Amino acid sequence: MPESGLITLPPELDEAAGLVTGDILCLHVLNADALSLEIYRTSLEQWGYVLEYDRRLWHWITVLLNKPMTAVEPRGIPIPAEVFPLAAGERVTMHVFSHWGFFPVSLNLWRMRPKPLPR
Repeated sequence: MPESGLITLPPELDEAAGLVTGDILCLHVLNADALSLEIYRTSLEQWGYVLEYDRRLWHWITVLLNKPMTAVEPRGIPIPAEVFPLAAGERVTMHVFSHWGFFPVSLNLWRMRPKPLPR
C-alpha cells in the first residue's frame, strides 16, 4: 500500500468490481484483519427490488445507511483509520466475488500477515 489508509487497485480489479470514481462504499469490519466493502449504488438497487415485495425490510436500509462510508477517488480507495487502520507499506489483498443472488458483487480486504519462520 503506497500511502497510509489508501488502497490502490489495478484496472482489472476496478473493472471486475464495476467500480468507478465517485462510487460510495459502505465499510464493515469483519475482524481485525478483514474488511468488507459494499458498493452503495448496487446495494440500493438490490434493496429497492426487494422492498417492492416486502416493505418490512426497511430496517436493513437503515443498517446500510448507518455504516461508515468512503468514496472511490482517482488515486484509490481511502479507508478511514478509525474504521480499519492501514499503515503505508502494509500488505493487503482484495478479493472481488461476483456471484448470482441477492448481492451481485462482494469486495473483501484482508491483511497479509507474515507467517512465522519455522524453527
